[in-house]
Amino acid sequence: MSVIHQSSGSYMSFFGKTLLAVALAGACLTVGATIIISPARADPPAAQDVGGTGNCDADIGNIQKKRMGIIQELNKLAAAGKGKIDPIASCPKLRALSAAEGQLKAYMTKNKSWCNIPDEILAQVSGGAEKTTEMSARACEIATQIRKQQQGAAQADAPPAGIRLPTGPL
Repeated sequence: MSVIHQSSGSYMSFFGKTLLAVALAGACLTVGATIIISPARADPPAAQDVGGTGNCDADIGNIQKKRMGIIQELNKLAAAGKGKIDPIASCPKLRALSAAEGQLKAYMTKNKSWCNIPDEILAQVSGGAEKTTEMSARACEIATQIRKQQQGAAQADAPPAGIRLPTGPL
C-alpha cells in the first residue's frame, strides 16, 4: 500500500515469511491430528466444555478448518502485497488466528486423554499458539505505530489552528 512507510518494509517482509511457517505448521497439525486421534466414544468427559460434539476428529477438524481459513486470508494479503503483509490489515486477522489456535489448544488440553493426544502434539500446538500470539501482538504494535505516523503526517499538512486564511477574491 502507498501509506506504508519505507521503514516498516522489513516488518512486513518478516510477517510474510512467518505466515508461511504458520501455514506449514498447520498442515502438519492437520495430518498429525488425523493419524493420532481416536474415534469418538460413548461418553466424552470434557468435549462439551469447549464447544465440542464429542467426536475428536470432527471437533479438531472444525477448529482446523476455521484456522486454515484465516491463514488463507493472510496468505491472500501476502500475495496482494507481493510477499509483504500490511500490519494494519493483518492485525485483526492475526488476532482471529491467535484465538482459533487458543481454542484448539484448550480443546486438546481438556480432551488429551479422551482423544489420545500425545504430549508431543500438545506441546507443538501450545508452542504454535504462543508464537502466533506473539506475532499478533507485534503486528498490532507495528500497526499502531504506523497509524500514529500517518496521523502525525496528516496533522503536519494541515494549516495551524490559530491562523485565519483569507477568504474571497484576493
